[in-house]
Amino acid sequence: MVVSSPISLRQDKDDFVRMGYSISTMNDDPAASETTVARLLDSCTGAVRIFMDFHTDCVGCNLARFCTVEDVIRLYELDGAAFVKELAGLTVQNPS
Repeated sequence: MVVSSPISLRQDKDDFVRMGYSISTMNDDPAASETTVARLLDSCTGAVRIFMDFHTDCVGCNLARFCTVEDVIRLYELDGAAFVKELAGLTVQNPS
């Protein structure tokens, strides 16, 4: 079994796009694919309310440190643009 790194997966997607294929993903924002839920909940004012308003079970979940925003959008079938827009308005308290 060959495991691709995120960089090679991004490169594969870019190669397909150059060949004329259309590949749409839930969210191509690098921040959404790399930012963990735990980091948002710990460092941003209002993050808890946004996750609750979108009816996720992320607050208090032990997997929050592993899940990314992109994972949440996919798992809960959220409107990715609306969710990311809400998160973009957050104020960072502790940028760690």
